[in-house]
Amino acid sequence: MTNEYEPDYAVPPGEHLQEFIDECGVSPHAISLVSGLSQDTIQGILNTTIQIDKLIAEGLAAATNRPTELWLNLEKNYQTDLERIENLE
Repeated sequence: MTNEYEPDYAVPPGEHLQEFIDECGVSPHAISLVSGLSQDTIQGILNTTIQIDKLIAEGLAAATNRPTELWLNLEKNYQTDLERIENLE
């Protein structure tokens, strides 16, 4: 038995991106320009229709000054949590 807390929800990486946008006062369009990613890709991340892969993570890292590995780990953890929650149901 573990005492590790496992929430019954998953936080998509787009929520972290939205927090960055809100805190820094930048627009998704500005993120798109600096990252080299399309506006559709940025919107897809924000609304969870696009998963973050290495190329996308590299673009987000360039635009947010946060490591590529952070974005990859956020996506990995999100997908793991979704699977765990699905298995609970």
